[in-house]
Amino acid sequence: MVKSKIDIIKLVKSYGFDVEMKGTNYFCLCPFHPDKSPSLCLYPETNSFYCFSCNTGGPIEKFVAKVENISSREAIKRIYGDNYEFNKLRNDIDTVELDKKYMLDRLAVKIRNRAYNHPEFVEHIPSLVSKILYQDIDLLKFNSIIKGLDKAE
Repeated sequence: MVKSKIDIIKLVKSYGFDVEMKGTNYFCLCPFHPDKSPSLCLYPETNSFYCFSCNTGGPIEKFVAKVENISSREAIKRIYGDNYEFNKLRNDIDTVELDKKYMLDRLAVKIRNRAYNHPEFVEHIPSLVSKILYQDIDLLKFNSIIKGLDKAE
């Protein structure tokens, strides 16, 4: 699953770095070592970076973690928000097949209607979302799972 599309170029510029385009990629001075010539390459299509001088690279969250001297988990929260899993799911919904969209929409309605009054229901959400997205679960199986959760009230 792809993370929500954050523009790495805008993000790096927001930290005060001058970014210049060379060919199809962007470069700036590397903040992770003394750099006199731009050696940090930014790849907008993958939201990643790599420094050809100090061999530091990775996804956008690693860049934020290193620049701000915070953990990767904190960087992910800073970039994508506290509800990262749901934001990720919402932003990638266009890549999901129609049956799975229906299941996710129906699950979202169940969550909205039941989560506040039945906290035990929330415990089942991650495994059910995982089954919908990563396993071959058909509508019949999904409906029986939902009915089982309804009976658990």
